[in-house]
Amino acid sequence: MTDKPKSNNQRPQGVSIPSEPTVFIKITDFERTRLPLPPYLVAHVQILAEYRGLPGWYTLTMPETEWIPVEMVQKICEVFRQVL
Repeated sequence: MTDKPKSNNQRPQGVSIPSEPTVFIKITDFERTRLPLPPYLVAHVQILAEYRGLPGWYTLTMPETEWIPVEMVQKICEVFRQVL
């Protein structure tokens, strides 16, 4: 884990991180996909945080090896923002 001040600057306002954080790391290999998705890898690095008194996982980084899944998620988020 990076030093506390640096991690505090990277999280949204209102999200608190405990002094002894729990970190979750997951690497997924999407070997079999359907068109238009090529096979790709994704890694999640998340930290257990608290927002408005409720615990939850805050994503520090989620790199992917292909641009298509990233673009698809961005489009889905755009639709949700318009609906909500």
